[in-house]
Amino acid sequence: MSTDVSLGRRDRARAFVPKLIPEPQDLDRTGPLDAKEQRDLERIHAARDHYQSAKWMRGKALEAAFRRRLYRG
Repeated sequence: MSTDVSLGRRDRARAFVPKLIPEPQDLDRTGPLDAKEQRDLERIHAARDHYQSAKWMRGKALEAAFRRRLYRG
């Protein structure tokens, strides 16, 4: 029904959900990434991208509230 690609897109859309980010752990691995490692890396990048977007949106929201003087309420 759904492919790994579609699952990856869904993960990127909600990568800020903490359970989707792999737990930090020290591993002794070499060579190319396997499929699970590649998926984990994509989720990590998605979380980073969502963080950048969230910072920008937070700043815009605060500026809008301030400039519109919405803090009056």
